Amino acid sequence: MTKRSALLLTAFLLLLILVAWLVGGPSNPVDVAVVRWLMKQRLAHEWLEDVGIGLTMAGSSPTTVGIALLGGAWLLWKDRHHRGLVFAAVILSGRGMIELIKALVGRARPALDPHPVIVHSTSFPSGHSGNSMLALLMAAMILVPERHRRPAVLLAVLGSVLVGMSRPLLGVHWPSDVIAGWSLGAAWALGGVAILRRQNLPR
Repeated sequence: MTKRSALLLTAFLLLLILVAWLVGGPSNPVDVAVVRWLMKQRLAHEWLEDVGIGLTMAGSSPTTVGIALLGGAWLLWKDRHHRGLVFAAVILSGRGMIELIKALVGRARPALDPHPVIVHSTSFPSGHSGNSMLALLMAAMILVPERHRRPAVLLAVLGSVLVGMSRPLLGVHWPSDVIAGWSLGAAWALGGVAILRRQNLPR
């Protein structure tokens, strides 16, 4: 991806975050309708809840923090110290940014039915969506050899999409939270790659 393309994509992702913040949430009829429809499907088909919980667990903190620490450690072991530090720092700082935005925005989570999973924080943006997109993209763009990078990126996006979709399915996020999470995670990952380029560090 060229520098110009990366900048345009980052700007578009930031715009998506802004729009999702301004128009999404409990006052948005589309958000409410989607969560209500997904709730009905989940209650009608018990297996959907099991799938949703499994996908949510796949994108939880142990997984994404584990990618940061294990990936960083592997790069350090390969004598790629700068890349290892940047890799871990980008993922962990992105997690911190998501939590900061959650605290600042304070959007209420859906409360249309009892959640089948325990939640502790506010709703915007979706941490599972953002953290999975960030960690998986960073792994694909930095840990994977260049000849395999494109399919790895596609698989990373697909994995995060599945994790993100599980959140409104379980009734714990509005769709706009998930869109914002994906966008923030992708933008943060692009920023990490830009840092590597500025420092002349091969990916």
